[in-house]
Amino acid sequence: MNWLLDSVSNDARSAISSTDMRCPCAAAACPPDQVDTVIHLYKLGWSLARVGNHLNVNRTTVLAALHRRGIPTRDPHGRVRA
Repeated sequence: MNWLLDSVSNDARSAISSTDMRCPCAAAACPPDQVDTVIHLYKLGWSLARVGNHLNVNRTTVLAALHRRGIPTRDPHGRVRA
């Protein structure tokens, strides 16, 4: 995140905490009680975007939840990735 600090003045630099410099997507996580629903819908053939829209989360959040559980994902054409 040094690129972020390069564009900030020295005075403002001290005001920025490390939590402010995190990637916004890092804070977004699929709620634990929804992970089983994510897996179920994805295995039914729903796309990452459709599952995300249904649960009001980003598709990358859905993808991260699937990766954390070790669920193989499909490419955009529906084929399982090797």
